[in-house]
Amino acid sequence: MTINREEYLFKLALYHKDPKRIKFILANHKRLGNSLISYLFKKNYSGIALNLVDNPRAKFSLAIDSGNLEVAFKTANELKDRECYMKLGEEALRQGNQQLVEIAYQNSKNFEKLSFFYLITGNITKLEKMLYIAQNRGDMMSRFQNAIFLGDIHERIRILAETGQCKYI
Repeated sequence: MTINREEYLFKLALYHKDPKRIKFILANHKRLGNSLISYLFKKNYSGIALNLVDNPRAKFSLAIDSGNLEVAFKTANELKDRECYMKLGEEALRQGNQQLVEIAYQNSKNFEKLSFFYLITGNITKLEKMLYIAQNRGDMMSRFQNAIFLGDIHERIRILAETGQCKYI
């Protein structure tokens, strides 16, 4: 009976924290299975498990768990899933990566968070664009909220008049 030694040798290399041996095993043994991936995840080695996964959804989850925004972004672009972009935006915000936060919010079409993001970063030009986008979408609440963020009293009065909320204009 033949025994596959790869898995226990890999776990032994992890236990002894031998990075050379770990890299060697990862590069030369592609038969390591899902049980090893779940073991790595449970032992907080998400970054290593990330190298073993081929499934894009699992790869995205592991990338988010390990804080690897680059891999998470590439995988989210492959999946084109709104929920993935939302998780990516949250993790990028947690890590302070403003550029990726903006891209994630844009791709998830989360206009409210994107407007607030532009407000707290002081990007008035893009906040004005958000007001224009809200007008094109016909979203009065978003339009009003952006007008408040911009301090545009005339736009707020216009919105109130259009919705019948202002009787004396």
